Amino acid sequence: MATSRRVWTLLIVIAVLAANYLALLASPAWAERRGRRHRHAGGWDKGWHESGWYDPFWVRLRRAPKYWESQSQPATSSYSRERYAAIAYSPSTGKYGYSHGSSSRCSAERAALGHCPEKDVRILAWTRNAWCVLALGDSVGEYGWAWATDSQRAKSRAIEECRKRTTNCYIAVCVFSGN
Repeated sequence: MATSRRVWTLLIVIAVLAANYLALLASPAWAERRGRRHRHAGGWDKGWHESGWYDPFWVRLRRAPKYWESQSQPATSSYSRERYAAIAYSPSTGKYGYSHGSSSRCSAERAALGHCPEKDVRILAWTRNAWCVLALGDSVGEYGWAWATDSQRAKSRAIEECRKRTTNCYIAVCVFSGN
C-alpha cells in the first residue's frame, strides 16, 4: 500500500515537472533563443506561442485580474495612476523647464529637457505623485530644489537650500506630478 502511494506520488511529480519543462520550451523567449521564430514580410512571426496556452497555471493566475484591480475608482483618485514630474535647469543662463502629468520618469525628464533647450541643461529633480520645487536667487547659476508630498514643505525646503548659496530667494517653479 505504501509503495503504490509513493509510486503514484512520484508519477505525479514527474508529470508536473515534464509539463512545466514543455511549457518552458514552448515559451517565446526560448523559441527566440533557439531560432524557431522567423522573419516574414509583416514582421516577426508571433505564431502559436503568443496565445498563452503553454503557460504554467501560476503564470496564468498572476495574469488574472485581481479583485482590487477590477473595482472602479474615480479618475480623481491618487491611486488611479502614477504620474511623474521633472525640473530641468541651465546654470549658465538661469533658464529652466519643467513637465508634469507624464506616465513615466523618462518621458517627464525628456519633456522638461525639451522645454529648456540650453547646452548645459540638466535634470535637477523628478517626482512620482509628489511636488518638486525650484528656488532661484540673485546669483545666476545658484539655486535650491526640493521635493515632498506636500507643496508647502517642498517650497520651504527649496528656499532653505537656495539661501545657503545666494540671497533674495524666490520660488521659480512649483510642480505637482499629477495633472
